Amino acid sequence: MPAAKMFAKPATYKIPVKQNSPSLTSSALASKSSAQNHGNHEHTATGTVIKHVNEVQVVGTGEVFLPPDRCRLCVSVSSEKTDVDEVKSSVTRRLDYIMQAMHNHGVKKDDIEVSKVLQQIDGMFHFDAQIVSLFTNFYKCQDVCNLLVEKLDHSVRISPPEFFSTPHKIETVRRQASLIAVKNAKLKAVEMAHFLKITLGDPILVREVSCDDDSNILRDTLDTDGPATVQQYAAHATVHVIVKVLTVFAINRSPIAKKKAP
Repeated sequence: MPAAKMFAKPATYKIPVKQNSPSLTSSALASKSSAQNHGNHEHTATGTVIKHVNEVQVVGTGEVFLPPDRCRLCVSVSSEKTDVDEVKSSVTRRLDYIMQAMHNHGVKKDDIEVSKVLQQIDGMFHFDAQIVSLFTNFYKCQDVCNLLVEKLDHSVRISPPEFFSTPHKIETVRRQASLIAVKNAKLKAVEMAHFLKITLGDPILVREVSCDDDSNILRDTLDTDGPATVQQYAAHATVHVIVKVLTVFAINRSPIAKKKAP
């Protein structure tokens, strides 16, 4: 009597992905899936029967670039004299000029911080002051720097502007990159299903594999012989967000219609 054929019920297997693990390439995903499928076999006396997995697994990638939206400028003023009133007056005059220049270029009072330190060393009074201001208009920041260099002497030191993005902006961009990754994964799954002539079903699993952001992708931009421009500083601070997601879609298997006898 011929051996009876064995049929296994369709089963769904998901690839476990650790949070913040390295991104899965198509070959790595296929290798991992192949290794897991060794457990999808049933060994019998008549041979091996493979269980069908009714799902499609794809990895999608989303990328977003975020230019900086803030600029921090630090200006330092220092003076050294034997008389305390003279040293304070010297620094105060320059501080007032710098503050007025900031206001004239649209910097609000709440966006300016001033710190002062007075010391006496070897009979000399040292007075150091620092102004830190926030700009949303980068070109106005550059105009202020040029003005202070032109009008004030060497007692005023201007640090290179620091460009950055607010945490709220970065978090928003991360969500955008995640949605783009999911969209790309779905498009990839739809194209695969169309190519294989199968019907794609509902999503079974959506998992974020990795989320990386790098604010130094244009690090070499500042390697110039002369002074860096506002555009170069801004490009240096641009954040590049890359998100990879693993998505699993069900496959709708329709029964094959039987041909009617002639």
